[in-house]
Amino acid sequence: MLAIARRSSAPFALLEPAFWGIVNQAYGAAVVYPLYMLLHAHDALAFSPLPHVSRALVVVAAVGAVAPAAFIFPAYVDCSPALTHRAIALYRFSPPALVLLLAALEQTPLLSQSVASPALPLLVAAAAAALGHVYALLGASTRTKMLRRVFWPDGPRKGSIADAAHLFLQYDVIVMAAAFVPYAYLLLDPLRGDPNFAVSGSLALAALLVVSTLVVGPGAVLALALAARCA
Repeated sequence: MLAIARRSSAPFALLEPAFWGIVNQAYGAAVVYPLYMLLHAHDALAFSPLPHVSRALVVVAAVGAVAPAAFIFPAYVDCSPALTHRAIALYRFSPPALVLLLAALEQTPLLSQSVASPALPLLVAAAAAALGHVYALLGASTRTKMLRRVFWPDGPRKGSIADAAHLFLQYDVIVMAAAFVPYAYLLLDPLRGDPNFAVSGSLALAALLVVSTLVVGPGAVLALALAARCA
């Protein structure tokens, strides 16, 4: 969102990604991202490359890639309940924190300079999203039937709150894929006539996006589609 918002040099352009990030923390990705894609479908149809991508945006993309570690590290490191709650609270503050960090870094002479490729921050985001998705799939593959349940969950067992929450997270992947794949298709469709673009058929492009979503995740696919349009 930050990379898309930075296509505008307006002073308040960063308020929108901050708003969507806060709403995402409140209602979840399966609610926010489909709504965001719907409201910004015109951006995919009339997408233009970023005119200026600062080094600051690349730095913030890298920081944003590791920010979820504040939320998930208690699952891997023994820590007190108080520290766990502080880590979760810290992660909840990440959307406005990243926006403020970008605004501050863009004021420094070194980081305000442009990078060679406007797609670089999107590639950083894609790499982080793909790494997280593949790591989750590898972890699920070590358990019986778990890999299948990531993409097609079983129904909840009666009276189990934990089970319902687990299934909600699994259905998140399905809902987000249903939102991200069409948006990525709209982004890449104009490239089908380009001789440098490997896919020419509409069905082949749709199939490629679906398979890629299964392998590297919806977030990585969307970031790569945006990067392809910026290249």
